[in-house]
Amino acid sequence: MGGAAQTSLILFNKSANDQTLNTVYSSLPQFNELAPSRILYDGAHWQSEVSVCKSLIQTNRYEHDVRLHRPDGTPYDTTYIVAPAWSHRDAFALVKGTEIRSPNYSKLPPQMRPRSDATDPLPPTRGLNQRNSFYFSSFPCEYVSDANSIIENVNLDPDPAREISVLDTLYMGTGGALKTNPKPAPEMTYYHGNTAHQFVFSGFTPWAYARQDCMALVDFVLQDLWGLTRQPIDRGSFAPALRNGGSTPVRVVTPAQRSLSSRVKRGTTPE
Repeated sequence: MGGAAQTSLILFNKSANDQTLNTVYSSLPQFNELAPSRILYDGAHWQSEVSVCKSLIQTNRYEHDVRLHRPDGTPYDTTYIVAPAWSHRDAFALVKGTEIRSPNYSKLPPQMRPRSDATDPLPPTRGLNQRNSFYFSSFPCEYVSDANSIIENVNLDPDPAREISVLDTLYMGTGGALKTNPKPAPEMTYYHGNTAHQFVFSGFTPWAYARQDCMALVDFVLQDLWGLTRQPIDRGSFAPALRNGGSTPVRVVTPAQRSLSSRVKRGTTPE
């Protein structure tokens, strides 16, 4: 996440399809930048076109309104957070017949908020002249810039087939620099199909946003998707050191001196 798309694809880039502010990786035959055997294609299942830029990007949880019909035929509107509830056989389960089900997507933060004095006080290790390196005004963004529906048969038995969408969009990015502007673009997805084991990919860096939103997003992935248990450690907000006349000085940490025996002679490699 947060740079993995660019890092894994940059060596395959062909500048002919790049655009202003965007490095573009296409699966079209004349470019063949995004192709089978590459992690974005096989794992994340971003198989159409991936674009990378850095700009003022707003990142929001994917929600969409749909019109449904009651049994009597009368219509009603509802809002889906990420996707309608789903379940299907888990192709990677150790026990045959085990099902995988959609998580509670409402646990995802509605928005990844930029850091601010209100959400994230400047840490005691940062001076006041370092605000711009902590409170960001632009964000790197890796996103799907073309139609990318992934439909698979999730019935592992030969018959009958049951085809559903197995790539859920968790977050969408919006910004004037995006190729899709004014439409938002998928930034974070969750693949739960039969050709990769529950692959989550984020094209933004969660740690660049408000601490509470970052923690909530990481908790969702580790606990709700991967079933891990969080250790009971303190996760409260840290208290910034007082400055400019405050009663508590900024803490200064002095590294411990290493003994001579811990040094490695030049020209040698520690085992």
